[in-house]
Amino acid sequence: MGFNSVIFTFVPWESPPRSSQSIKVWLGYSRALLLSVLNAQILWTGLREEAITIALHLPDVSDMQSLNAIRQQILVFIYSRPINEGPIAVNQELEPLLISLSSSGCDNYMPYMDTILMPDGDCNFVCPGDSTELCGAGNRMVLYQNSAATPPSSSSCINWRGNWWNNILEAVPKTGGGSATRLYAIPTNPFTDPIYYTIISTCPAGCPYTDYYNFGLVDNVLNSYNSKPLVPNVGDSQSFIFQWPQTNPGYNGYCFKPNPNSPKGPFIGYPLLSASGNTDKWALCTNTTASNRLDIVYSPVANHAHYVKNNCVDVNIQVAPYA
Repeated sequence: MGFNSVIFTFVPWESPPRSSQSIKVWLGYSRALLLSVLNAQILWTGLREEAITIALHLPDVSDMQSLNAIRQQILVFIYSRPINEGPIAVNQELEPLLISLSSSGCDNYMPYMDTILMPDGDCNFVCPGDSTELCGAGNRMVLYQNSAATPPSSSSCINWRGNWWNNILEAVPKTGGGSATRLYAIPTNPFTDPIYYTIISTCPAGCPYTDYYNFGLVDNVLNSYNSKPLVPNVGDSQSFIFQWPQTNPGYNGYCFKPNPNSPKGPFIGYPLLSASGNTDKWALCTNTTASNRLDIVYSPVANHAHYVKNNCVDVNIQVAPYA
């Protein structure tokens, strides 16, 4: 089966990143070159937060080897394409934009991370290969799922994507009742200390850490800004350590797995956070030594100094786009 429709996502590493206008200018110049060099038609482009998404129709690509060749051509293109308008100076080349390049042709799971579901009525373009089907619109793409296919295993990591930048974590009761609770990185000692620790917790009214909720998964290490994760201990909160220079590489036993409880079925949804191979060990526990704040605990135990096990609520930690 060919990769007739391929989605590439680029994330800038610049600080500060290029403005939205300069990226739009770059996308405008991209269309003609992609068509002439790659025989690729741009179906749509998207710009949200720092991510640039380009959906291409690739009639000449029939296997992974060909797709990887296309990836390399786009890599070269990103590094060399000049921009002559907008806030970037005339004849100045666009600085490298690539942190992660991912593609999806036929796949077995679509995280909500990569797409925003839009109404069916937004799509009115007839598919080039089948006039009885719709393939989107000028800035829309229809994604079909094969309901007869074997669902992805909820015990296996989503390994077709290497790194996941900029995510939020939400606790969802396993029972299915109740709403999602956003999770934050809450310090346990002052930021001014040479070494300080944070834990995954909630941020109730009056909590000053409402901006600390960005978690990235890089090489199976769950990063909290510049803090690195420690191995989760049974009965304790998930902890992170910060020191400068940061010499701790961080525990690399994390991944995201398909969500078996997604209301859209087994092929699409918010992935779940797995630690040490487990997605089902998390709980929200009332911390009786921190004004009854709800903390995330890995596999609660009886007779703990900071919570009562029977009062904990078993949760899954779902991964949603950072916003």
